[in-house]
Amino acid sequence: MIESFVITLREGTEAALVIGIMAAYLGKVGRKDLYRYLYIGTTAAVAASILVALIFGELYKVSGEAFEGIAALSAVTVLTCMIFWMAKHSREIKSELHEKVNSIISSKRIFGIAGLAFLSVFREGVETVLFLGGTLAASSLNNVMTGMLLGAVTTAVFAGLMFKGMYMLDLRKFFKYTGFILILFAAGLMGQATHALQTASILPGTIAAWDTSKVLSESSVIGSLFSALFGYSSQPSVLQVIFYFTYLALIGYLSIDFTGYIREKDYADPFSPLKNQHKFYSFVRSRWIPNIPLILMGAFFVFLLVVGYFDIGIGPFQGGYLKLGQFNLKEADNNLWNFVIWVIWLPLVSISTVFLGRFWCGNLCPLRGIADVTRYVSDKLLGKASVAPYMRAGWVLPVSFVVITLIVKSYPVQSVSRLGTYLFISILMLAIVVSFLFRKGTWCRYLCPMFLNPGQIDSNRYCLECWNCVKNCPSNGMNIGLRAPGAELLKPYSPNIWESVFIAGLIGMYLAFVRWEIVLPELPFPFFALGSIVLAASFYLIVCAAASALSGIKYKEIITNFGYIFLPIEFGTAIIAMGDDSFEFFNILVPASIILLGTTFIWSMMLAASITRNHAGKRAILAFVPVATALTGILLLWLGWFASGNVIDLT
Repeated sequence: MIESFVITLREGTEAALVIGIMAAYLGKVGRKDLYRYLYIGTTAAVAASILVALIFGELYKVSGEAFEGIAALSAVTVLTCMIFWMAKHSREIKSELHEKVNSIISSKRIFGIAGLAFLSVFREGVETVLFLGGTLAASSLNNVMTGMLLGAVTTAVFAGLMFKGMYMLDLRKFFKYTGFILILFAAGLMGQATHALQTASILPGTIAAWDTSKVLSESSVIGSLFSALFGYSSQPSVLQVIFYFTYLALIGYLSIDFTGYIREKDYADPFSPLKNQHKFYSFVRSRWIPNIPLILMGAFFVFLLVVGYFDIGIGPFQGGYLKLGQFNLKEADNNLWNFVIWVIWLPLVSISTVFLGRFWCGNLCPLRGIADVTRYVSDKLLGKASVAPYMRAGWVLPVSFVVITLIVKSYPVQSVSRLGTYLFISILMLAIVVSFLFRKGTWCRYLCPMFLNPGQIDSNRYCLECWNCVKNCPSNGMNIGLRAPGAELLKPYSPNIWESVFIAGLIGMYLAFVRWEIVLPELPFPFFALGSIVLAASFYLIVCAAASALSGIKYKEIITNFGYIFLPIEFGTAIIAMGDDSFEFFNILVPASIILLGTTFIWSMMLAASITRNHAGKRAILAFVPVATALTGILLLWLGWFASGNVIDLT
């Protein structure tokens, strides 16, 4: 009842406002004789709106859930556009109407007054029918009708008072605050539309995200109130929850600046430096940082290599010195090496990069310490570092990453401890050779996470967080600070066309990681993975072509920049694909996959909104649609593998 009351009140007030402005202006210019045309147009619009409502009801009876879902989704779209349009144009309504009325009077097309009144009121009537139809999924017909009648009566009172000048309504505040309420309604409608489309098998079914029916049922007073206001459901599907929060995140982001696309100054500097007297500066300037952590971590990795290579019975998983139980994970060796590397270290390091960047690389990675020592030895034996060549081959990093990934999947390195140590020892030997032959930092730059001169970078994606720049620069010469995860991607700052395409291709590789044994197990994994990479990259180029054709942006510009939109969801699928051992060991594969897919999908959608607005301006929505469709397709595909289920119909 509440949502139908607010919707009817807002739409009715907007219609009454339009008619009131037109009537007042006609009186001001001495043309009260044209009032009857206002009445004709208004009456015809009300009758036409009732007819639309009857047709809407019949279509609902015939089509059921499918029509309900499409209607609710349409209502969300129209409602969102209306909220932003009113926020931008509420001050201009009066002058625009005056201009239209003047034009009609001067051209002596007096029936145009009736037409203008009809279109203004009929638009609000159709919107009201559409919105109220969407609310029927979560409320009874009686509640909707009651709220609608109360809203209509309240609107009539407001209109009468406004016309008589007894009550001056602050329309800007009215539309502002009702806009906030309608955003929550729209989010609830998005959830209801998702549920209806899943029930109608238009969208794939997913398992329920939770079940709070015993705590708060929709049939209770509070539950029905929350359902009306926020779209609450005691057993929402996973997809319903993801789309609900995606809508709120996008609207919240777009609300920052809905008067135009994001300007250059909004991206000026997402970095927030710490004050120079902050104690952290003293900490990182210590000669023990990062040397001591690197030495300790290096010693620990040597210990793990020995345990894994010689299959030493040391616990807590093997029946050795610490008998604390079995390490049960597929057919993996019951060995401490497998547990630490594949269950703890790999997923932990991957996830930590979101919040800590390359902190592992600069402060804990034993390969960096070994590379630096090797370079020091090379300088002593061969001369100064200035004679050592640079490696200038940007393709080496992505190729090496793909090769290592193919090896991990093609051979049982994640289950046989000795094979796992072979892989790490091989990487160690390669790091030593590269560091001996090339300049300092070459290994980290081209074969591990990238390393560049800090004074020449405009993005923290290249920073190893080794603190050397802070140590070597004078006081106040180099700042340490915070940057929101992914802030440099909002524009993005330093796009690279090959990197952008590579990101899209990686989505195909992780798809191959989880589906190879089901789709084409007879085909060697490297061929299947490379084919999936090419397919994903090709699909990305097609999406870019569609975005370019719709928005008018140059094709190369889109290819270069839009790949970064897919980086968060690519990261999420990578964690699921590469961290399956960890998730299965802790028995959290399904919930972890849902959380990763949901959060990274929302992140990618917000990047899509930001990047398309930055490059397409007023035509951003045309570039956004094909990208958002591709992201949704990826989400549905992965949810189908990890969260597929039947949607519970509570209506």
